[in-house]
Amino acid sequence: MKKVILRLISYLQIKLGIVLFIPFSLKNKVFVTGGNGIFDLNIQKRKINRLLLGKSYGIFFLDNKLHFFLTSNNLNYGYIFKTYDLFKICFFAIKVGPRLSKGCHQIINHNSKIYITNTHEDNIIILNMMFKNIGKINLNYDKKYKHNNSIHIDKTYIYIVCHNETYKTNNLSEICKIKFTDHSDIEVIKTNFSCAHNYLPYKDSFLICDSFNQKVFNGFEEFISLDGFTRGLLIDNEHLIIGVSTKKQKLKSSKQSKIVIYLLNQKKIIDQININTQIFDIIKSPIK
Repeated sequence: MKKVILRLISYLQIKLGIVLFIPFSLKNKVFVTGGNGIFDLNIQKRKINRLLLGKSYGIFFLDNKLHFFLTSNNLNYGYIFKTYDLFKICFFAIKVGPRLSKGCHQIINHNSKIYITNTHEDNIIILNMMFKNIGKINLNYDKKYKHNNSIHIDKTYIYIVCHNETYKTNNLSEICKIKFTDHSDIEVIKTNFSCAHNYLPYKDSFLICDSFNQKVFNGFEEFISLDGFTRGLLIDNEHLIIGVSTKKQKLKSSKQSKIVIYLLNQKKIIDQININTQIFDIIKSPIK
């Protein structure tokens, strides 16, 4: 009965287009999205709280306002929601922009444009600051489903991680390197990763989750080996924060997902915090 009630709440939030919160602060917080909602994490206190129910993927800040993508297990679509706050304390969020397919796994704000990994439809949707659709990057160049899930943009290139559903297809993951000034100029970088996620610049290289093999790589060299499906990366000062979920085939087991805190300068795990969700994305608030 409890699950039915929770699913109904999640469904109604999206249909009504409004989410109410127990008030929470945006200051000095790390936010985690997952299959059971959005959570805030206080690294110093090692404390985690659920903020809302529902399946949430991409999460980002725009003009110091927290935005997140929200869907539900019984819907095939979702919306971006924008939070409203008073003195950086959030009370509610309202949906903005167009209806999107339910698989918008990561969303970033770059140069006054919003880039959305439209995972299930194999493209990147580009919105302006008013959440109007102004473009699209097609990734279905070879007619094979890519399951693009992560995006990073620098001055020259857009980097897209293509999961390739390795556990279903046996196709290894790829990284699409797209020229920023010409979206048809796509270089495909082959990898040995399975169901990869995230592309996080680190020193002169990048960190990436070899998710199904339960590892994090620094470029193409193994960096950390863990004991779960790696997804969600964030560097917070000297800490690397990693989402580690139970494998998809084992999600009904008693084993919990966790946030792993890794100290980069000492190259060791210093803490693990259990969390009751499959982890999708992790970001840091820019508000101090």
